[in-house]
Amino acid sequence: MGRAEKHIMNNEIKDRKGITAVIPAMLLCAVPFIILLLDLFVPSMSALQYKIYPAMIRTVSLISIICMAACFSMNIDRDRLHIDFKDVCFMLFTVCILISTCINGFSHEAFFSVPYRYVGVFDLFIFIFIYMYCSGCIGSERLKTAFFVCLMTVSDLVAAAFFCDHFIVKIPAFNDKLEPSAIFFHGNHYGYFLVTVIAVSAGCYCFSRGKTAFMGGLSFITGLAALALNRSMGCIFAAAATLAIIFLISVIQGDTQRNKALLMAVCIAVVSACMLVISSQLRADFVQTFMEFRQIISGDNNIYAGNGRWGIWQYVASYIADYPWWGYGCEGIAEIMKDYTLTTNPHNEPLTYAAFFGIPAAVFYCAGVIAAVIKGLRAKESKACMIASFGAMAYFLSSLFGVAMFYTAPYLFILMGIAAGDKN
Repeated sequence: MGRAEKHIMNNEIKDRKGITAVIPAMLLCAVPFIILLLDLFVPSMSALQYKIYPAMIRTVSLISIICMAACFSMNIDRDRLHIDFKDVCFMLFTVCILISTCINGFSHEAFFSVPYRYVGVFDLFIFIFIYMYCSGCIGSERLKTAFFVCLMTVSDLVAAAFFCDHFIVKIPAFNDKLEPSAIFFHGNHYGYFLVTVIAVSAGCYCFSRGKTAFMGGLSFITGLAALALNRSMGCIFAAAATLAIIFLISVIQGDTQRNKALLMAVCIAVVSACMLVISSQLRADFVQTFMEFRQIISGDNNIYAGNGRWGIWQYVASYIADYPWWGYGCEGIAEIMKDYTLTTNPHNEPLTYAAFFGIPAAVFYCAGVIAAVIKGLRAKESKACMIASFGAMAYFLSSLFGVAMFYTAPYLFILMGIAAGDKN
């Protein structure tokens, strides 16, 4: 076989591998759309959602294992291991998980987590070794962009239903949950999803062209409005920080990106002003958050700040200090927390991993996420990698105030895989 023929064959294998690798990401995007349709047309979906949604995500995970195996079988460079710093960090993270679980016990809760969150050891391994691996094998800029468009489209459809429920007619399945949550179980969870999509859409608007840029701009405005109505303050701050970074990078990049960044800033100001006028609750939330922040800075230990998060973090930190190396195991601190804080999770993902698996595990996890984001930002030849890094960054910042959930956490690992993965 000649060199030219071998090159053509390798390109064909890469194309097939990329198409196979993008399937888990696309299926994950399809699940919220299916849930939305069920919420709209099935009257009993309000109660059924807590069973159907996790089952659908677990089904996608099983299909993703098949996709991963198929991608691995199509690996062209079998003699070369493409391992970067992010991979090393997550390998060490999984080692810490295994050691912690061996020490603390392989209970059902440790392996599959509690019903509601569904992020146990099994799921974390799926996220790391399936979702992140597959998305890192996509390669094609066109396929990565197709995933971004799919994600934004689903988010816009969910937001449209969310606006309809808020302003026009009530959707029964949306209205028996805590806070404005749309198809998600809790308003904060919808916020995690929104902040991730807002970052991706802002990246698509600033760094893409044509229909993708237009779609990014539309989804960006829609997401901002939905996040304002959602009123998840941690996600709002995460979005603000991520958008500030996107703005700075766009200004540095050149005239076209600079003009888009300025228009994006105007849109942020207009949408924010309109939503503050419309929502008295949002105005009250900002005032309360500002006052709580001032209290913390001044040394007034208001344990109720951030809906009690400040007190929960201090409480959990004291328990982490007792078992700093291997933690309490997955969900192992839940009952202890519930007795004193009326919640079972620290509402901070790095702190959660420190409590579950030990401080080293949390350090490796944070280092892996940051490494993936930095690698994506430095991939000048791949705009898709940069856009994915924005989404991963936004999720990570919001996770400092949030809980890892089965229907939001996988997006982080998919975006990290794209940010730090193959570039064609």
